[in-house]
Amino acid sequence: MSRPARDAAVVAWYGRESAQLRALRTHVHGLLADALGAAFVPRAEGTLHSTVLGLDAFAPFPPGPAGEAVVQRTAGADLDGLLVELGRTFDTSPVVQFGGFGGDQDLPVTSRGQHLADRTLVRHGRTVVLVGWPVVDGAPSWQLDELRRCCVRRGFAHRYPFPDPDAHMVVGEVTDAAADEQVAQVRSALASQPFVVAVPTTELQVVTYTDHRLPPDSTEHVPIASLHRVGSGPERQGSATGR
Repeated sequence: MSRPARDAAVVAWYGRESAQLRALRTHVHGLLADALGAAFVPRAEGTLHSTVLGLDAFAPFPPGPAGEAVVQRTAGADLDGLLVELGRTFDTSPVVQFGGFGGDQDLPVTSRGQHLADRTLVRHGRTVVLVGWPVVDGAPSWQLDELRRCCVRRGFAHRYPFPDPDAHMVVGEVTDAAADEQVAQVRSALASQPFVVAVPTTELQVVTYTDHRLPPDSTEHVPIASLHRVGSGPERQGSATGR
């Protein structure tokens, strides 16, 4: 039986729960469980992640090791350039802030035309999404939007419309489709306490997957640093371009 083709993305934090991320997960899952009870199903530990860049233009990816798949599928784009852009942004270990954005704050960034306080926690169907933003000198920035635009110029697609400065993290699902009031209550609670999570380059991975929840048993993943080694060297470059 043939293995199914896969989607791919550059993600942060997958399978690498730092103390900062653990504190955030525990806090948000606790608030949602208190508000929704058994109607909230948390995302499995170890699968929390934020998509930095979807590699949609190159899907479906072949099955097999993620690094090999990405080198094969991205031959028509500037893969080395993508790694350069990621390095420029993440080699300085930027931080992403979740929560702590009060509605009365005058902020330099908006999210889909809305104040960040109104976008910190949102529901899409049954999916509950926590949203954060890179902060520079204590203020939210357009850093992710700028990175994604640079990656598009390198030949990669981005799955959401611009401007997009958001760091999305799916934290769970609701079994009750009418959960807006409870989600709004949790969103309001999150406005009072910021959680800051670092994103060094070592936290970036490429994943290929068939299930968007990224369960470990069906998700292939490789650190960005390993992908660079896979994609370098004349022999690998030749195989990636079909020569």
